[in-house]
Amino acid sequence: MSESLRGDDGTGLIELLFAIVLLGIGVVAILSAMATMVRTSALHRDQARATDALTIAAEGISATAVAYQSCAAVNLTTYTTAKDNALAAAGVTSGVTISNVAYWNGTGFVSTCYDADPNVDNANKIQRISLSASVPRQATPFTLEIVKRAQ
Repeated sequence: MSESLRGDDGTGLIELLFAIVLLGIGVVAILSAMATMVRTSALHRDQARATDALTIAAEGISATAVAYQSCAAVNLTTYTTAKDNALAAAGVTSGVTISNVAYWNGTGFVSTCYDADPNVDNANKIQRISLSASVPRQATPFTLEIVKRAQ
């Protein structure tokens, strides 16, 4: 036989198995990265929707057409209606809630309402309204705080 027929120029079984294992590891790594990208993209989309909903609700409450509500924590009807109307007008169905209303006492925001105090003028009737929106796939809700002043 000729010398060229006796040479081992082809690939053997071990080389072939090694190549398949390397390609398999590469494919698994790429698929894992793509799955992470999809999950991260979905989380970011949910966070962006929550942020948009919070912003729309805050704009609805802080609008000048919405009157300052004295001692609002007792009855949130005016602010809740403004929030809901703003979200509905924008076509947003996100669950934004008013989580807290705090009142300015001259040095900081506290839970006690001073609006009925005759010594407090309108310039010092200030409320900090906390809005929150839950985000799917995230344990901590997004929050946004706005300040509303009596006019």
